[in-house]
Amino acid sequence: MQIVLGILIAIVASVAAGLLTVAAVLGIRRSRQKHGSSGGLSVAMMEVQSLLEPAKRHVVVAARDEAESTSEDASGDPPE
Repeated sequence: MQIVLGILIAIVASVAAGLLTVAAVLGIRRSRQKHGSSGGLSVAMMEVQSLLEPAKRHVVVAARDEAESTSEDASGDPPE
């Protein structure tokens, strides 16, 4: 009876160690994924500033044009 109990405890410990390993690997993968950048927040704040200060509108337009050209470059499509 003690042998069976010992084997059962060993199996449970092995399964628990395996689950902890899988959880650790998934946590590392999730932490390495790209998070949102502050660039999007900066553009949004410039939009608000352009509403309050129309003289700064050219900065917002330039940032928007740059963001559009960057997204087009990243798509891999040839330029038109």
